[in-house]
Amino acid sequence: MLKGQYGGQHLDARKVGAYYMISWITDDGRRLNLRVNAMTGRVE
Repeated sequence: MLKGQYGGQHLDARKVGAYYMISWITDDGRRLNLRVNAMTGRVE
């Protein structure tokens, strides 16, 4: 789902409470830190 939305690939992921904190790098080199709800999969 993230690849379709942002392109690129994931660098790292860790679970923090009810969320996943995901480090992502886009195809154009931008680094994103995404917080994803572990229950719903929604990026917040």
